[in-house]
Amino acid sequence: MARTRRIPLINPRADTFAPRPLFFGKALYSPVAGLLAIAALIPEDEYEIILTDENIEPVDFDLNVDMVGISSMTSYVNRGYEIADAFRARGVPVIMGGVHVSYLTQEALKHADAVVVGEAELIMDKVLEDLQHGRLYGIYKAENLHSMTGMPMPRQKLLKSNRYINKGFVQTSRGCHHGCTFCAEPTMYACVFAIVLSKISLPR
Repeated sequence: MARTRRIPLINPRADTFAPRPLFFGKALYSPVAGLLAIAALIPEDEYEIILTDENIEPVDFDLNVDMVGISSMTSYVNRGYEIADAFRARGVPVIMGGVHVSYLTQEALKHADAVVVGEAELIMDKVLEDLQHGRLYGIYKAENLHSMTGMPMPRQKLLKSNRYINKGFVQTSRGCHHGCTFCAEPTMYACVFAIVLSKISLPR
């Protein structure tokens, strides 16, 4: 029987008040919805997933792990790079994903072995295959956007729900139709948003 591999999924600490445990020892909300969705793509019988939100708990840099996945929004990407550098110094492969590194892949590859550009649903099998063969590196990007049909449910049980006030997530679409010039969201997910809308019967 193959050995169960261990993968920490880490949300780095942000310098904002909402994800910090400031309300009776609880954070106002949990920013790890994306990581719960990523965890759902990884076979439970082959991998042990350790979810860490650094806003409410420290990162265990001494864990014996096979790979580390790190989320990256611009507001905390520098902390994400620090975490990535620490694990890579131990020889642990690191993969990063999120809006910031999706646009600045070469910057991210200075700190990570691999970067997931955009959505992970259609390429996670390839990431895990490369991890098993010791060839995890470079840029992973799906040829198409996901229609959101048949997506696995986020692994909500991984969430330390007693540490948050608002701990529920409902994802009904991706992207935004407003197209604000200062925002990266429409350029990354606008097509998926259009696909989802096309499946809804609107009143005439």
